[in-house]
Amino acid sequence: MTPRKQGQETLTRERIVKTALALVDERGLEGHSMRDLALALGVDVSTLYYHVPNKAALYELVADAVMEDPELDEPDPDIAPIDRFRRAGHGFRDALLRHPNALPLIIGKPMRSPAQVRPVEHILGIFFDAGFEAAYALLALDSLAAYVLGCVAGQTGLQSDPTSEEGLEPLALLPAEEFPNTRRMMTEVVGIDLAEYHTRQFEVGLDALARGLFAKE
Repeated sequence: MTPRKQGQETLTRERIVKTALALVDERGLEGHSMRDLALALGVDVSTLYYHVPNKAALYELVADAVMEDPELDEPDPDIAPIDRFRRAGHGFRDALLRHPNALPLIIGKPMRSPAQVRPVEHILGIFFDAGFEAAYALLALDSLAAYVLGCVAGQTGLQSDPTSEEGLEPLALLPAEEFPNTRRMMTEVVGIDLAEYHTRQFEVGLDALARGLFAKE
């Protein structure tokens, strides 16, 4: 193990994860190696492996860091469960959008660590406060996760602005008499702010999901 240089920041697991997440944000999951991480930290790779056994373990810790990010409200009896649900949905989305390159570490992976289960615990509490039975709460939880992850994946996976004139250009070639509704949509949405559109799109879908889930009775 290489001796720590005078004045060099102590190497901790927290520092390793923070630096790894910054590299993922910058380069993506395939854009760096454990050697790159060691270089960014100013240590030898052997020193890095003393704290984290392998890349899979590192990425599990990175997923923990992402899932610890959502801002979760404390239970408040003055706020209806459906409104707490909406807030939780927004918090989950915002956290994922802050680290879009880490999304593959979250999608389709079982959540088992305390850090990853904490948001789940919070949302389940909202459902149980609303009187949901456990089986229905699980369905509602999975529905929310699928919706948020799908929205974020769709938004961050775009290669171009679909609401720009260039993005809508192929639709302009469709026969107006056969596709009148599509042509109307094309002419009315061109030029809208994309970030604002995505936020509004998410809010509309989240509201529909919330109304459906909480109207089960």
